[in-house]
Amino acid sequence: MTPIDNANKNKKEGSEYLSRVRSRYDVMSKSQRRIAKYIENHQNEILRDSITMLSQKIGTSPSTISRFCQALHYQGFSDMRFSLEKDAFSPFTDANLITEDDNVLTIKKKLLNIYSSTLKDTALQLNERYIKYAADVIRDANMVHIYASSPGSNAIIANELFLQTGIPCTCCTDMTAAMMSSPHLKKGDVVIGINYSGAATDLLDVMTIIKDSGAILIGVTGYMESPLAKLVDIVLYYSFQIEDDLRYRHIARMCEISIIGQLQSAIINGNPQKYKKSMDFAKQAIHRLRK
Repeated sequence: MTPIDNANKNKKEGSEYLSRVRSRYDVMSKSQRRIAKYIENHQNEILRDSITMLSQKIGTSPSTISRFCQALHYQGFSDMRFSLEKDAFSPFTDANLITEDDNVLTIKKKLLNIYSSTLKDTALQLNERYIKYAADVIRDANMVHIYASSPGSNAIIANELFLQTGIPCTCCTDMTAAMMSSPHLKKGDVVIGINYSGAATDLLDVMTIIKDSGAILIGVTGYMESPLAKLVDIVLYYSFQIEDDLRYRHIARMCEISIIGQLQSAIINGNPQKYKKSMDFAKQAIHRLRK
């Protein structure tokens, strides 16, 4: 157990910052470990201090702190502070967690609090440059292939949303079928892999093989340090320390759908006139089916 683990054995295990520190602690320098320990023991200061003030307290330089943040895959000090603030105000507090004594009304109120916070945080956390980049490559793709391990319902939703815009795409939730289709992918194709943990071995096997095809890989996942995030060319990442309880796992699905929705809107707004005809046709088709 690292000093970071010892110092925080009573803190929330799902902290995103702690997860990143633990994943890199063994390869950190002494100065980086000193920064990590100070930040973990003085989080309230981090939320209000500038990087200059923090460097003076730790006895290091602002540039060293910036490199420390980047080593943890944050864009910089402000990005790390945003993550710490998000952890401090996580919707998964004791006040929001469902207990055995809760009635239906209480459960509804607690879940509404969690939904509101997590979806707002998803929108705020997503890097606009990555969304634009992903939207651009999807818009220009020969074919978009969407993969998700079973049940993979969000692959089906993504397929429907992109088809509404006229983008040629397919979806697959059977990784055996996805593996068989992999030899046919080529440069100019885009592959979107969706998996909360980013560690589903069947999806990773398929994505690893496809990477050699020249297709652009996009990952939608809840863990920046996951194998999927490290494998793909563009990672659209969300992390809300979702409780390991089946009553909350659907929240990850909601976050994924919100990311897919942002992609669809970014694609359309990149060339509204181009997609108007496809969107009008899709709307008419839906109306006919409702009659």
